Amino acid sequence: MMIHVNPDRRRAPGPFRYDGATMRKLVAAISNERFATYLQPAGNDRRRALQLYAHNAALGSAFDWPIQAFEITLRNAVNDAMTLENGI
Repeated sequence: MMIHVNPDRRRAPGPFRYDGATMRKLVAAISNERFATYLQPAGNDRRRALQLYAHNAALGSAFDWPIQAFEITLRNAVNDAMTLENGI
């Protein structure tokens, strides 16, 4: 199986190949319960499920910066409101 995951959207330098033992270790590290979430949409194909898992991780990381920016903006707005209210 080959997985290309690169958060800066450039093609990864090379594919990762996983044999059966590596796949079992990865699934154990992820947890069978969590991995099961991806097995059903992948038609119980473990390699495809791992690809879906990697894709989901890449999508999740795409939200890191917007969430961080929102959190800082909200924190600053709350600070400004409290400063205005309390005169500090």
